[in-house]
Amino acid sequence: MSLFASKLRRRLVTIPALVAGSAVLVGLAPVCVPAFGLYDLLSGRGARARTYLMVTAYGVSEVLAVLASGALFFVGRADDAQLHVELQSWWTRTLLAIGARLYRLKVVVEDDRALDGGPMLLLMRHSSIGDTVIPSVFVTQRRGIPLRYVLKRELLLDPALDVVGHRIANYFVDRESTDTAREREGVRALVEGLADAEGVVIYPEGTVFDAQRREAALARLERRGATAELARARALTSVLPPRVGGTLSLLEANRGLDVVFCAHVGFEGAVGFKSLASGGWMDQTVRIRFRRVPFAELPTTREGRAEFLWSEWERMDEEVRELHARNAESSTQPRTASSLATTEAS
Repeated sequence: MSLFASKLRRRLVTIPALVAGSAVLVGLAPVCVPAFGLYDLLSGRGARARTYLMVTAYGVSEVLAVLASGALFFVGRADDAQLHVELQSWWTRTLLAIGARLYRLKVVVEDDRALDGGPMLLLMRHSSIGDTVIPSVFVTQRRGIPLRYVLKRELLLDPALDVVGHRIANYFVDRESTDTAREREGVRALVEGLADAEGVVIYPEGTVFDAQRREAALARLERRGATAELARARALTSVLPPRVGGTLSLLEANRGLDVVFCAHVGFEGAVGFKSLASGGWMDQTVRIRFRRVPFAELPTTREGRAEFLWSEWERMDEEVRELHARNAESSTQPRTASSLATTEAS
């Protein structure tokens, strides 16, 4: 099946499903929101009403993004990457603002001076669906740096990511592919064709962190007989061990970009829908920290780059624990009105 036919077949299913599902959510909101709100009130826990509104807002924003991308196609602007970057920024910024209001999140960027140096390879910690908005909001929208993304292929089932994501130079990795060379070359191409003002973002863990996925990652290393990596992975308590293939492909193809690491906490309470509805995001402080490593300090051999990634990911684990400790300390102080993206110099 051709690539075009595959896209068409997928979108003929996902887009109507999105529109129908969003319409049902909006239509049932006058009944479901009060009912869930009453349940939350009587039970004294949970955020079912808020989560219903969040899921509805997500669906509606997805529909609007697909409609906007369709309109750009019909006016002959489907190949205008900048317009699609702006559309993506609007979409993610809106979802973060709605989520912060609904769940009373306080978003604190501890120090974003690492973003002052311009385009970068951005390596993100991955704790839930919520942290996927960080690069678009805080790097692209606020700093004017368009980003290309390394994404897992499963996300093509999200219609807006599918349509808009294919109009920006992203790469959707097939993690089950037996042709690892092809997948790595697809990742490398993001850097090799990079414009001067652009950057690339990747999640080295490959999936969100939780206890079950941590055990699966350890088992995978054990099956491979990677004794040294397994010992280091077992020492990580807040992040998954990095899946080095894709990240090494970016580092090897890099011709001058600094590497920026993003550690964050506060989104962990919603790894899945059940934990979100149970109130995992309520009254959380999302604390974000960026750290930059200059290109001149990056290793020049594959072995050196692999060691660099592991060492930096061990540091990421330490930073996440430190950020959790800062949140625990701040939780004992009176909480002010929730705010979005205040900045503290650390």
